[in-house]
Amino acid sequence: MPSAADTRAAILEAALAQLAEPGADVGIESIAERAGVSRATLYYHFHGRESLLAGLIERTLEELSATAYRAAADGDPHAVLEGTLDFYCANAVRCRFLFTHLLSAPQSVDPLMRRQQQAIAASLSECLARQGVKGEVDLVAEALQGQVNGVVFGRLVAGEPLERDRLAAVLGDLADRVVAP
Repeated sequence: MPSAADTRAAILEAALAQLAEPGADVGIESIAERAGVSRATLYYHFHGRESLLAGLIERTLEELSATAYRAAADGDPHAVLEGTLDFYCANAVRCRFLFTHLLSAPQSVDPLMRRQQQAIAASLSECLARQGVKGEVDLVAEALQGQVNGVVFGRLVAGEPLERDRLAAVLGDLADRVVAP
């Protein structure tokens, strides 16, 4: 018998798989069926569609923050920016959903987004400080992270592809200008 955490994860995976299929029904019943659980089990873990969507968003943001935190371990701000970009590229469907939901229901997403942005900016700020960046390092980190989010946000919402190498080169150049003595 799967644990509660495993069941919850299976439900989230099923919801993500449904989101990835163009025109797919993202209803509770189809997600429960795909996860191999009853509707009652799904409702036990998520009290409705909005709760399930919030769970998807929270999981995505937690994984994004963890990616940035791991990338910051070497103290290289480029690694944090590229790690964030890589996450967006590898999870384009989830991130498109996240950004679209942010536009349509900001009150449910905004607190989670703020927490995620603060976590990534803190990792980036630490790296910038190690590189000797002076002044308002926290604000510089927030601005750099905003550049990544801004470039990705518009493309994902418009359904455009993320050209990882091109974006990484431009963002890396921007980071070089910030870190340069």
